[in-house]
Amino acid sequence: MNRLLITIILLLGALAVGLLYLRPEWNRFTALRAEGQSLQSTAAELDDLLDNRDKLILAINALSKEDLKRINQAFPVGPQTSEFLVMLEGIASKNGVSLRGVDLASQSESSQSKSTGQPKPGGVPVSARAYATIREFPFTLRIIGSYESITSFLEDLENSLRIVSVQEIVFNAPGSSQAFDVTMKAKTYYQ
Repeated sequence: MNRLLITIILLLGALAVGLLYLRPEWNRFTALRAEGQSLQSTAAELDDLLDNRDKLILAINALSKEDLKRINQAFPVGPQTSEFLVMLEGIASKNGVSLRGVDLASQSESSQSKSTGQPKPGGVPVSARAYATIREFPFTLRIIGSYESITSFLEDLENSLRIVSVQEIVFNAPGSSQAFDVTMKAKTYYQ
């Protein structure tokens, strides 16, 4: 009987020591297994993203230099106000319209972040520009010309590579010279 009692006590003691020592180790093992599975799923997701990135790079590299130039003209990096003004002047002179005034967004409006009010850094790295959002650049334009020349101006502005969204056009009745005075509020876009 003593032998059976000693055996039971030793087995219960071994079971208690095993539970006290092995339980935390088992919990650690299951946590590590779950973390390993999580890392494997993250690695698979990263592999998918790398494959997608490689496909996008191939698609971008397949674009001709002329197409890339057209994309950069449609959505230039930065407002590029001088090029935009040259484009407006060229369209105006082509259509016989007199460009009387261009009111661009103030420098503080275009260089401030809408969410924080903090100035944006001027030198954005190329890698950061890939994720840049399209920004608006509002302007007001005043032109004078005949009805036909103004409609031709608007058609050429619509067909220009630089995207322009006209928001409001105000025609003032022609005086004795039969020339319309037009004020146009619009916006263009940039990266």
